Amino acid sequence: MYVEAMDREVSLQRQRIDEAKASLIETANALMRSPNDLLEAREALMRLRPQAIRALDALETIERLRGLTSEERDCQRAFEILLTEARYVG
Repeated sequence: MYVEAMDREVSLQRQRIDEAKASLIETANALMRSPNDLLEAREALMRLRPQAIRALDALETIERLRGLTSEERDCQRAFEILLTEARYVG
């Protein structure tokens, strides 16, 4: 029973992470099409901030439940970098 509940929770958290990753990739691709528009970049980073925070929270939950895979650790670092950069442009 506990394993099933843990698996469901990890699955829910992975959905949040995947949604944030998709938004990050979509935004990065859009910014590459107009790399000189700093205002657009600033606004895009600020829009991603709430999703990055939710993704980091989800990763923390997964880490408490079973530890993180190397891919999840990479995501964690990417979202931390995003939040750091958003602070500088925001």
